[in-house]
Amino acid sequence: MIREGQLSDRQAIYDLHSRWVNLGEYDDMEIYFARYFNANNIIVNEINGHVAASCQVNYHTLRVNDYRMAAGTITACIADRNNRSYLAELLKDVDDELIHKVLISLAITDTPSDFVSLGFEPVYNRRRYSLNRSDLANRSFDGIDRSFTVREITNVYRSFMANFNGYYERDYEYWVSRFETFKYRKYNTVVYRNGNNEVEGYMVFAINQSNVYVDEIVYLTGEALVRLLCYGFKYKDKMTVMVSEHENLNMLIPEAKYRLQPQILAKVNNLTLYNSLFEYNATSTTEALNASGIPLSVNEEF
Repeated sequence: MIREGQLSDRQAIYDLHSRWVNLGEYDDMEIYFARYFNANNIIVNEINGHVAASCQVNYHTLRVNDYRMAAGTITACIADRNNRSYLAELLKDVDDELIHKVLISLAITDTPSDFVSLGFEPVYNRRRYSLNRSDLANRSFDGIDRSFTVREITNVYRSFMANFNGYYERDYEYWVSRFETFKYRKYNTVVYRNGNNEVEGYMVFAINQSNVYVDEIVYLTGEALVRLLCYGFKYKDKMTVMVSEHENLNMLIPEAKYRLQPQILAKVNNLTLYNSLFEYNATSTTEALNASGIPLSVNEEF
């Protein structure tokens, strides 16, 4: 039986997930249960009185072609280890519901095949760069500041994302929640200020034993990008930097190596309506979301 979740389902869902995790293995879903679990957005497939599959649907506002558009994001999909068909059954039901609720559905998942069969397409990807301190030798990180306001961060994000399409809008409440998550994950945030004390970029990063991991870097000028990256090399000689598929850091560091990493799948639920709204003639989600010619970018976890 597919039904809406309840707060009392949390332990059953956690136990269901725990059966997939090996002792000592890093478990990103722990962050979900600590920070993002929302019983009001949970849907479960209950079999013989037991939760056999679960997912969460979060609703966000996307900025698409300068329109604010509601989207349903399917995330935190958890399946019975012995029978994944329960999850397939659940996702089919959720997909059917979203078709009637929102124009665009998104899926954040480690198993994209679960969604491809429902018509989702992998349209959001990210570049994972591996950088070395020598790549930016003799460059300064002057202007880096650990103090900033939510307004400053929000303004920089909006200015930077104006270069992209299909991204989440982030308001004050969003950032407050996000910074709480950064604390939980031991992420640091710094900004770059120009000579007029104006924030021109920020970087969200973590420091581990081997390198610096940059989860998000936003910059309005090339100088801001360089200064932020140089600050990361203050801590380690190696750095992993995540950017959108369309950000070519090789223009700054020609020898930099990267690999493409799938991020989010999407589905336009009504192509006829979408085409009518934007005067397109797209025949697939990929065509529809790329028809504007403006690159897509999403960097979200849930």
